[in-house]
Amino acid sequence: MRGSMTVGPGEVKVRMYRQGLGDCFLLAFPGTGSRPCYVLIDCGLVTSAPRRDLLPRVVADIRDATGGRLDVLVVTHEHWDHVSGFLEAETEFREISIENLWLAWTEKEGYAPADELRDLHRVRLAYVRTALDRARQSPALNHVSGLLDFFGEDLGADRGAAAGDRFQEDLGAAGRRTVTAALKKARELCGSDPCYCFPHEILDVPGSSGVRAYVLGPPEDREKIERIDPTKAGHEVYTEADGASLNARTAFLMAARYGGSSTVPTGDTEKELYELSFPFDDRYRTDEQAAAARPFFQDHYGFKPEEGPEWRRIDHDWLESAEDLALRLDRFTNNTSLALAFELPRSRKVLLFPADAQVGNWLSWHDKPWTVNDGGASRQVTSEELLARTVLYKVAHHGSHNATLREKGLMMMSSPDLVAMVPVDVKTAHEVKRWRKMPFLPLLSELRKRTKGRILQVDAALDEQAPKGVAADVWKDFLERTRQEELYFEHTIHDD
Repeated sequence: MRGSMTVGPGEVKVRMYRQGLGDCFLLAFPGTGSRPCYVLIDCGLVTSAPRRDLLPRVVADIRDATGGRLDVLVVTHEHWDHVSGFLEAETEFREISIENLWLAWTEKEGYAPADELRDLHRVRLAYVRTALDRARQSPALNHVSGLLDFFGEDLGADRGAAAGDRFQEDLGAAGRRTVTAALKKARELCGSDPCYCFPHEILDVPGSSGVRAYVLGPPEDREKIERIDPTKAGHEVYTEADGASLNARTAFLMAARYGGSSTVPTGDTEKELYELSFPFDDRYRTDEQAAAARPFFQDHYGFKPEEGPEWRRIDHDWLESAEDLALRLDRFTNNTSLALAFELPRSRKVLLFPADAQVGNWLSWHDKPWTVNDGGASRQVTSEELLARTVLYKVAHHGSHNATLREKGLMMMSSPDLVAMVPVDVKTAHEVKRWRKMPFLPLLSELRKRTKGRILQVDAALDEQAPKGVAADVWKDFLERTRQEELYFEHTIHDD
């Protein structure tokens, strides 16, 4: 078959597509019949990427590689760089039969904890967009709009729309190019009910010859989902808790929702938070229209630039808080990533695909072991064991600083066969998106040590020469098992 992705006995192949700054991985395992088992993990590309034409080519290659059939499609989380392909290459995807769809438990509608998380996320997103609408003339807020690119191309559009219309847009209304619409399209393309994956489950990979998938995350513990950043020492920190007490985030949400409008909150708790969000008591406050009519403010507050310095106005300074909330939105969604460890049946080697999991997600893997039943005998498998047996690591979140743990992550990946795949395009990250620390250089440095230089990066060509300090036979073996094409890198793993 033209362009088919075949595997020999005991072989496993992983193809990382090179469409740019986004995730798309095709895995081929030995199957139960004459054909391999094919698993696709995500398909997307960030907005403003220079080669958007590559996504249809990528999906066409997936179609040819698999003979037009995927045994499993895994959609890890709702970020544009992981899901946009289901919209942008819909025509090509419709030529592929998708037998099974795996989603994180956070996508399960009607499941109360998942519904609560989605509602919270949508409210936060709607309020950040409200703030951006108000500050659309302020160059200082452009970088916040860039952060929201993860949620879809059109989030900066329709600036004059009402808040209710924007909320519907975020929910994936017809014709909108949002992550919700992209996930909905993935569901339609599959046609069967999704499998919702819960942490510490073990799933048999349909169509494979004995491959297991350990569900690592996302955690069901809300507190762990909210843990997004490590300290300088590489440990986790807690985010601000949501609740009835006032904090910087709550104050921002109150201002975004009610500031400058005649609408006032109705619930007792929200009324209390609304009043607390003001820096001064009511008797010291005046609205903008009343202030503009008073001589003092006309002379000193910049209502008439020719008579008073406009720089004294602080009406919209509070909008700078949008950056903090936008970052939290981005990382919160990353922490809902469906993280999987695929265990090969013979060697028990592990392929680790954590998507964009961040601190709390990683930490939750260590909460308890998995119970495996082999021929009637049960055994316990810990996350430390899975990490120690990892021979291929899909580096989380394009190599950012807070998406690969140290002591409870990379430092446990002790296999001498470790290979890393980094789905990052540095030029796009730095020049287009202005994410200057992606990938994070200290992380890359440690990866080079642990992999003996065996790092495949989307935008970097394979070096024929062994890196300094790496044995020639080690590098030769790596090159022989790695195929480099314009559209992808393909690496072969032997299950022995």
